[in-house]
Amino acid sequence: MKKSSCNGRSIYENCESNDRIISAMSRQELEQLLSKVQEEVQAQNKNVVFVDCSSGIIYEARVVTYIGNVPEIMRNYKHKFIQKEDGKWYRESLLGKCCVCGEYKELGVSTSKGKMCFECWANRENR
Repeated sequence: MKKSSCNGRSIYENCESNDRIISAMSRQELEQLLSKVQEEVQAQNKNVVFVDCSSGIIYEARVVTYIGNVPEIMRNYKHKFIQKEDGKWYRESLLGKCCVCGEYKELGVSTSKGKMCFECWANRENR
C-alpha cells in the first residue's frame, strides 16, 4: 500500500486500497477511465478518490477506495481529480478563475495578467 503524508498524517489513512494506478495517453481517455472505475467501485457500495499522480506526458491517477466515508484529510487534499456538474473531470489543485474568460476552470498557464485556462491559452491568437 502506497504511503504519502500531509502534515505528518498519511493521506491514505483508513483506505481499503490504494495500489491501483490507471494510465492514459490523452486527457479524454483518462476521463473515460475515471468514470468507468468510479461506476465499478460505487457498484460495490464503496467510495473512491482519484489522486493525481501524472508525470510527463502520461496521465495517471491512483485509485483510492474506502468502505465508509472518505476521511477529512483526503477530502481536503487538493491533488486529486474531481467530477464537476458538467460530468467532466478536473484536477482540483488547478481549479480557479481564468483571468481572460472569468470562468471557474482548470488553470494551466501563468501570465502577467494572472492564471489562464487551457482554452483561452489555445485561442490567444484569435483574440
